[in-house]
Amino acid sequence: MQKVKRYRNSLRAGRLLLRTLVFKPNKGKIFSDQKTLRGTSYDLYEPIGSTKGIHMMVYGLDYAGEKDPRLVHFAKAYVDSGFRVAIPKLPGLKSFAFEIGDVERIGDLISSLHRQYGFPIRITAFSVGAGLALVALSQYSFEEEVDLILMFSPYYSLPELWASMSNSKSITPTNEREMDHFLFGQMALAYQNIESLGLTASERTEFLGILDKYCVLPLTEKKEFYDRVLIGKEIPELCDLSPDVKTLELLSPAGKLNNISTRVLIIHDPEDMVFSPEQSRRIILELSQRRVSKGERLLVTPLLSHVSPRVTLKAFDLLIILDIIGELFNCT
Repeated sequence: MQKVKRYRNSLRAGRLLLRTLVFKPNKGKIFSDQKTLRGTSYDLYEPIGSTKGIHMMVYGLDYAGEKDPRLVHFAKAYVDSGFRVAIPKLPGLKSFAFEIGDVERIGDLISSLHRQYGFPIRITAFSVGAGLALVALSQYSFEEEVDLILMFSPYYSLPELWASMSNSKSITPTNEREMDHFLFGQMALAYQNIESLGLTASERTEFLGILDKYCVLPLTEKKEFYDRVLIGKEIPELCDLSPDVKTLELLSPAGKLNNISTRVLIIHDPEDMVFSPEQSRRIILELSQRRVSKGERLLVTPLLSHVSPRVTLKAFDLLIILDIIGELFNCT
């Protein structure tokens, strides 16, 4: 019976991924700018008909945040699968910054959704947002409120990562993937110093427009803007923007995971250019030593990166991905 259930859930996961790849999900309604009693803003996606459960999505460093076109598409695919979806507005992540306030907002929305709907929340979180979500789960000791979190390429220790990135030498991009990563980093750093860049009103508007749709714009358009406008500007170095070590430690899952009983699922891209799979392996190692645990799983694969599926020859990885994502459908 259990095998039949896992097979059925894997099929459901396959349909969910197909909705993100092939189809344009459009069922349900979107209620923007909702607020919790404590003032946390979020967008709510409601399915048509019966609801299979509620999911919260947490994005990474992203100026568009909850309005990112890829994330919106992903949320609609969940809605088409029968889930209610809530996506918080996280000002820190939207401004490429690490802020304690974002952890508090994640925790507040989890509590609010659980009070409102009365059953456990499931979380899908990406990159930096995944790390912050883990910290929130630990800080607020959610036991009944959250029963599962699915993460894509999270981090474990920010102080170590920041020191490593700050001390590393800049590498000249040699391919489109490296160039896109370089441009994103430069634009994120430039945004931190936007008031001192000396941009004209039209350049500022164009810059914010590019950040707003960065992940869906062609590389040529992003590079053309960088070459035309940002080269020669006072773009700060990463080491100049480092939060204090205490803040980085507070925002790191490292050493805090014993407080989490939630089931944890991780899919990590081995080609991730910010957080290596070693970060997820260390998360899994610490989770395995928890006093109370619903279990944990890790798959390192290039087949699925953040909300962007890729085509590779790793067919066996696809089966594992479907099994992992199929867990979202348990008890539905």
